[in-house]
Amino acid sequence: MKPDRDVRRLLYRLGLIEKDQDTKEIRAQIQDVGRQMAEATGEKVNVIDEVLWCYGSGGLNYVKYPICPAKPKCEEYVLTQFCVYFRDFFQPVNVSINIL
Repeated sequence: MKPDRDVRRLLYRLGLIEKDQDTKEIRAQIQDVGRQMAEATGEKVNVIDEVLWCYGSGGLNYVKYPICPAKPKCEEYVLTQFCVYFRDFFQPVNVSINIL
C-alpha cells in the first residue's frame, strides 16, 4: 500500500497507525494495516489502497470530493463510529453542572 499523505491521514484518524508523519516506522505500519485489511476483506492490497486514497483525496470520481482531507467532512463519513479523530474532536461533549 502506498503510504501517501491522504492514506496516512485517514489511517491515523481511524486510530490504525500511531502518527500522521512520514517516517520509516509509520510506512511499515501502513503496509501492515494494508495487509491486515486485505486478509480481512479478501481484497487485494491495491484495492484497499485505492479505496482509502479516494476517501482521503477525492480522486478518480468514485467520491464527489474528499471526505477526510485536512479539513474533514466527518458528518458525511460512514466510519465515524470507528474514527478516533471524530470522537476526540467532533463528538459533542455532555457537560453537566450542578448548582447548589
